[in-house]
Amino acid sequence: MATPYGWLVKLNIDGAVAKRTGQAACGGLLRSAHGEWLSGFRHQIGSSSILVAKLWGIWKGLQLAWMHGHRRVVLETDSAEAFEAIGKEPSMQPQFNICQESWDLLNQDWECDVQLIWREANRCADFLAREALGMATQTEILFVEPPSLAIALASDLQDADSSRVVRL
Repeated sequence: MATPYGWLVKLNIDGAVAKRTGQAACGGLLRSAHGEWLSGFRHQIGSSSILVAKLWGIWKGLQLAWMHGHRRVVLETDSAEAFEAIGKEPSMQPQFNICQESWDLLNQDWECDVQLIWREANRCADFLAREALGMATQTEILFVEPPSLAIALASDLQDADSSRVVRL
């Protein structure tokens, strides 16, 4: 469901890598400007680095926001490396393909502000990324808030003012 024109949604993304296997995944969620759950995703990537997992999270999160009709989005990541990679020309990146896909989405007809936040302000996305490591399917779109995420969402709402913000 698209948000009415003028409304803002927050997109938090994260990536995770299993130390033992090297398998990577990403996850993220869309929330209203008031912090309420709108939708989310979990996605398995395969063997990869943490930076690539976070870049996949950015791309998948942007896809989700665009497909659901959100046109004013604040994308938040706790990864300075991913933040910097998205802020540079994709052709200059070792992860060219995934950066190019994200750039293409960022340059659509919408307002999308990319921000660097504290890790502690990104608990829900971290939770979804870690959950994705154990999934039986590659991608799962979440239209209903997982009950296992309720405590983290409530905690994020309480700590909403504790995030640092660095903009691209």
